Amino acid sequence: FKAGEVTATRIRNAAKERDLFLIEDAGRKYVLKVDRGGWGFGGESASERFLLRLLRGPFYSRLMERVRLARQRGCDMIQQMHLVAEKRTLHFCHEAVIILDYLEGKMLIDAGDLDQYRPRIREAMIKLHEGGLALCDVSVYNYLVDDEGKLKIIDLVCRGNFHVDRVK
Repeated sequence: FKAGEVTATRIRNAAKERDLFLIEDAGRKYVLKVDRGGWGFGGESASERFLLRLLRGPFYSRLMERVRLARQRGCDMIQQMHLVAEKRTLHFCHEAVIILDYLEGKMLIDAGDLDQYRPRIREAMIKLHEGGLALCDVSVYNYLVDDEGKLKIIDLVCRGNFHVDRVK
């Protein structure tokens, strides 16, 4: 990637502590995600966030295993994680590099009438929870709709390990 051997295109992203790139290899598309922290529950101080990350351990390596198990249980609306590399001191992760499958589709925000997707969002959340995962940030930016109209979840965040949002 850095040597220029793999073509990378930056992907739209709102988080300043995260960079996303579309990369292609042997005809397959992947997302390269570089995350430089900011993981927490929201509202805690920097020292609280540091202690939580130190005690809980690296988020992405734990998430990768949870995603693998959830996909084995039939939770197919989430991206397959292929690689997690973490720069850390003890259990404290300073930076993580993740390679995920690239999912084709358009963001839910761009999919037209959102009311038609409410039942599918609820169904996706139930399936996600049955797979042992949760999504804290239930927003139109964290769902894709593919060409077949299937809903895909594109961003599981750390808060998802601890809180479960309910969809009405």
